[in-house]
Amino acid sequence: MRRILGIMAVVITTCLITGVPLWGQPAEPSPDPGPSWAGGPDGDGRGLSGLAARLGLSAEQENALRALRKAFLEETADEREGLRKKRQELDDLFRNPTSKDEEIAAREKELSALRDLIAQKASEYRLKARKILTPEQLAKVPPGCPLGLGMGPGPGRRHGGTCLREPPEAPPL
Repeated sequence: MRRILGIMAVVITTCLITGVPLWGQPAEPSPDPGPSWAGGPDGDGRGLSGLAARLGLSAEQENALRALRKAFLEETADEREGLRKKRQELDDLFRNPTSKDEEIAAREKELSALRDLIAQKASEYRLKARKILTPEQLAKVPPGCPLGLGMGPGPGRRHGGTCLREPPEAPPL
């Protein structure tokens, strides 16, 4: 029993020693994010092209969606940068043993407010994007696909893969 506890203590200590410093490191964008909305030199890689092919978009529609996405990214640039900074500040507060719970809670509220603002703007832009598509094209949009406006360069919660994947088949009855 003592041997098992000793081994567990070594494993947990090793995880803490290696994991905690890595957890606090700022995320760095990968040099090649791959086939997603963030890929490519202008930040909208083959994801939009893949969605365009899937929905049968015209060149005008694709260009309109690209322009709309670019406007969204420009309009929310300050908010997204603020979100990144607030996230880093919150991480710093969590790691600081002298931080007060009230400080951490206040920073969480600021972070939530910024997320809500960005989500609201993304929703407004998705409504504009809907007007670019025909009813037939809208019916083909996969569930969870933000039409290219819910994400930006770099990693995030909605990184474009949902628009390119085939929808799952319904289970047999």
